[in-house]
Amino acid sequence: CRRGRKWQRAITLFDEFRTSASPQEPSLPFMLENAVAACHAAKQYSESAKLLERCVGAEQGGAGVVQPTDQCAVIALDACRQLGDADSATRIYEAIFPSAQDRGAGHAPGRSRQPTAFILNNLLGTLVASGRCEEALRQFDAHDETCRNAKTLELAVEAADKACPQRSAELFAQLKAAS
Repeated sequence: CRRGRKWQRAITLFDEFRTSASPQEPSLPFMLENAVAACHAAKQYSESAKLLERCVGAEQGGAGVVQPTDQCAVIALDACRQLGDADSATRIYEAIFPSAQDRGAGHAPGRSRQPTAFILNNLLGTLVASGRCEEALRQFDAHDETCRNAKTLELAVEAADKACPQRSAELFAQLKAAS
């Protein structure tokens, strides 16, 4: 479905499989990834983001039916960036990777995984492009070095240039030291 740009068929197949399979079915995340990727390949970015939002329960605070693969998260967050939809990107991200505070409050049980730098970069890029630079800096600060790479620092410098110029020099020094 991905190569043939048959994104509608990919969603239908995923939904049929999801309704007939056990929630613990190990192939479910990969089926979701393929459906999200098919939408993205067909430039149906809105459908790509909506499908992942629905499946991770982004509207319900993360109580979703499928834990997506990292690649699926990257694809859906890129779709949000293509759309300029920082709200959907943030909902998706927070549903998949709840903060320690959210986990402590009982949201999204069992989801304590950390994002990769590529996932975090897609979120930060979307936030910066949407002018939500302070939020991008908060997200940057909420993650340690294990989730960052040079691109993450570049995005933080860009956000700081716009939202907190005094911090920009500090981040730029970190970027230079890292390269």
